[in-house]
Amino acid sequence: MKEDYDIEAAGLSIAARREDATPLPLVHDISFAVPHGRISALIGESGSGKSLTASVLLGLTDTEQFDVSFSRLRILDRELTSVDDAGFAHLRGTSIGYVTQDPGRSLDPTMTVGDQIAELFVLHQGMGWNAARHEAIRALDQVRIASAAARASDYPHSFSGGMKQRIVIAGAIALRPRILIADEPTSALDVTVQAEILALIDELRRMMKMSVLLITHDLGIVYQLADQVLVMNKGEIVERGDAEQICRSPMQDYTRRLIAAVPDIGDAPGRRGAHG
Repeated sequence: MKEDYDIEAAGLSIAARREDATPLPLVHDISFAVPHGRISALIGESGSGKSLTASVLLGLTDTEQFDVSFSRLRILDRELTSVDDAGFAHLRGTSIGYVTQDPGRSLDPTMTVGDQIAELFVLHQGMGWNAARHEAIRALDQVRIASAAARASDYPHSFSGGMKQRIVIAGAIALRPRILIADEPTSALDVTVQAEILALIDELRRMMKMSVLLITHDLGIVYQLADQVLVMNKGEIVERGDAEQICRSPMQDYTRRLIAAVPDIGDAPGRRGAHG
């Protein structure tokens, strides 16, 4: 049976522009696909090119600083011919949700959290503010913010780091996107809260039938959560395949070094099922 993909990229290259007009290659001719309804992990050390790759998929690459080229880029049912903002204006925020590493920077300190989420419904769906605020409360409740109706009137500073990340996730999934891109969504959180946030993302994926592209440097997270792994090093995808197989029997020395940094993978309990 043919796999259904929500993202397909082929021949994707990214280079930084320099004053001497000689581009600095950062991502080199990579190709990958994100299967529908599953969690794909793009993993690599800092500077490997994974977040830059995600920025292309979100249409957030600064084209004054970077040259982007590809032979094919299909997101959902749309074939994209460039990474100009117009091509992504409809996709971003409606069809693609985005969770960043630092929830503190993602939230506007001058707006209540409820209004920040409500604004998405006003801007993208033309809702009135009363109806939009009702939808915002629903989204906050969906990510398990206790007393969501009351807390929607609070400002970001009154929430813990973990709660702020839940609010960011609420905004990312509020309009029921088909793809969620999560860029190091737990790296700023303590270990206990990390597990809760990852479980929430997995639950939302199953409930909303989303695809998730998880960007991380942590193979421990990958082993517990992902279905597919794409290992990135120095701008290239050096290994790819089933998460459990790669974590237990990696082919590349680079992947082995990443695994060595998480010594408990081999003794870890059973993974979440690939279609769980």
